[in-house]
Amino acid sequence: MSEIPAELLAEMTPAVRAFVASLLASMESQRARMQEEIDDLKAQVKRLTPQNSSMPPSTQHPHARPTPKPKSNSKRKRGGQDGHRRVVRQLVPIERCAEVHSLLPENCRRCGKVLTGADPEEKPQGHYMFSE
Repeated sequence: MSEIPAELLAEMTPAVRAFVASLLASMESQRARMQEEIDDLKAQVKRLTPQNSSMPPSTQHPHARPTPKPKSNSKRKRGGQDGHRRVVRQLVPIERCAEVHSLLPENCRRCGKVLTGADPEEKPQGHYMFSE
């Protein structure tokens, strides 16, 4: 009630004082919301560039650095999280495939050693090739 002069406060009834106080409180909360909205809009305007708005390219300095993208607030890394069950798409059985090609490399791509293709410890890897 500090915004109301003391002379007016003395003339008000308690009911009128309560009503005026509630009006002032609602005005203050509305002012705070509007100020928050204004700050958000100002921040949005600062992020506008000719690349993400209808501004002409001449409004940006030719040597201006691109604005950095805002980082996500998430603390998690991308991809599957620790402890989550791994999901892998199963390969279609060979019987259902129209064609099957067995491809064996002649040399190891890392060390260049000659490969015989008869390693009992290694199981072959499946790979799909689709053709239309």
